Amino acid sequence: MQPDSAWLELRSQGSSSIGLCFVWCGDRYAHRFEWNEDGQSLIGIESLEGADHEAWPSSPALQQLNLQTNGSGGSCALLLGMAGKNHWSASIEARAESLVFDIACRAQGPAQWLGSSYQISSSCRRVSEHADGSYQLVFGGDCGQFAVRIVADRAVLAYDQQHGRINVLPRPTDDQQTISARWSYTMQLVPFEDTSGEGARP
Repeated sequence: MQPDSAWLELRSQGSSSIGLCFVWCGDRYAHRFEWNEDGQSLIGIESLEGADHEAWPSSPALQQLNLQTNGSGGSCALLLGMAGKNHWSASIEARAESLVFDIACRAQGPAQWLGSSYQISSSCRRVSEHADGSYQLVFGGDCGQFAVRIVADRAVLAYDQQHGRINVLPRPTDDQQTISARWSYTMQLVPFEDTSGEGARP
């Protein structure tokens, strides 16, 4: 039986914890980057999930979740799922102060949409783009503030300012017959001193 929720911890100190929260949403898992402090939660970004009838949802449809410890003693989440006739897999690994995402899709035909979409929460104070194409987001609330940098490792980032979203897309390919895709990206917790006074302070 799959759990209704799960936690992939990135950093913990006393009553403070930062990481990725998985929550069962309809027929699949959504996930959100959040900071919990003394019973209060500050959500940064949250995956946008599609409806159960959509073959090409906004984010990978992931229905099976398994939390494991890797060989180096760190934690990782392995997920599988499908929508329509399309199959997704995901590996999310906690490394030092980063979450490394590796996503794959095996499709049964030309893709209408592939990628991972995130809604930026109302607690976001600033979004800035770096020269390397990465984005840094600063969040603040009653329990404090933190910053996350999203880096495209094997992907393309697209910031939708109008709707307050970050889309992570597979790199374009010249092979129009390709019906499988893979994309990877990293969410880095930014040290407090690297954000001009606005960063993680658990």
